Amino acid sequence: MSTKLCDVCRREEWKHPIAFTGERLCNMCFKIRFLERVMRTINRNRLLTPRSKVLLGVSGSAQSIAMAKAIWEIERRYGAVRIYYIHVLRWGDTEEENAVREAFSQLRLPLENLRTVSLREKRGFYLPELMEDKSVAREGMCRACRRLVPSVLTVEASRIGCDVIAYGDTADELAEEALFFLISNRFESVARMGAKMALSDGRLCRALPLSHVIKSEAMSYLGSFGFSPRYSCPYRDVRKGEFSGITAQLEAKQPGSAFSAIKSFLSLSMALDRSRLSYR
Repeated sequence: MSTKLCDVCRREEWKHPIAFTGERLCNMCFKIRFLERVMRTINRNRLLTPRSKVLLGVSGSAQSIAMAKAIWEIERRYGAVRIYYIHVLRWGDTEEENAVREAFSQLRLPLENLRTVSLREKRGFYLPELMEDKSVAREGMCRACRRLVPSVLTVEASRIGCDVIAYGDTADELAEEALFFLISNRFESVARMGAKMALSDGRLCRALPLSHVIKSEAMSYLGSFGFSPRYSCPYRDVRKGEFSGITAQLEAKQPGSAFSAIKSFLSLSMALDRSRLSYR
């Protein structure tokens, strides 16, 4: 028996080694496994209902594009679910917007449903301008982006009448961010890191469909369609100062560590959230 065959179907050549389980999967079996895990997260946290109106915040990152593709594949199972793909133009040029449109075209996502919203139109500036006028230092750009872009998307979701905003954060990214919050004594932020969190008046919630997959799996999912994202954030080096990459290194040495970390942090998040609510 050929050792190059997929461990699940035993028909196709394997393309994706899964370090955590030791399995080697072909493109089709990997796609099925990836979608099953996203579905499990959606069902466990009740992120979607048959009539949900969902705003997907789409950037040029592999995680964000993988989320858009996965949700598009899944939403057909939910009857009347309506998906709105919104990209926030944040840097002042169209490089990222063009990368998102190219990804939608190559992955056969509904380009006609993709809309771009300008941060300058909504807030009066692009992110680099904050650094130019010294309102934000370079090392603070990631935090400014993570605060401002969701605020724009929340307003858009409310305007459209959505009940869910979905982001493409993966387990390793969430674990790194939780670690940063804990080191910074920002326990309130950790309490808001669950896969589902109510926003504003409770009629809108934030969802993290990829909270139980890691970034490398999101990239492999896109690779199974023959797509490799080319865009990278111009401030990606800033995240290196915020523990970025730590869980990826741990995952390489000890498969499954990213999932163990995020499971622990999500449990802590729920405990802190209950504690926060009890003191209101």
